[in-house]
Amino acid sequence: MAQSRAEVIAWVGSHIVPHEASLRAWLRKAGQSEEEINDIVQDAYVSIARLDSVAHIRSGRNYLFQSAKNLVLMRVRREHIVGNLGLSPTPDVNGRSANDCFSESRKVL
Repeated sequence: MAQSRAEVIAWVGSHIVPHEASLRAWLRKAGQSEEEINDIVQDAYVSIARLDSVAHIRSGRNYLFQSAKNLVLMRVRREHIVGNLGLSPTPDVNGRSANDCFSESRKVL
């Protein structure tokens, strides 16, 4: 059953926001840059804000940390896939950028 936005916002304020500092500290300790930390925290809030209800969440702290872990894993997977496609920002041996190589590949298709 959906909850009102006011109920969800109030729940986030009392069950999620108090754990943001510890999440940021954990991400920092895990080697994330400040920019990445900001993005991960923002994306975690967005994923929680999209929920129709928070009634199923037993622990706001655990939910926040698990959301952040999932976001980090998605980023790692994406970087791995992009790396395997050869879309790194560094030029290749011919001095072409990844965008140039990608554009050439698209022209061939």
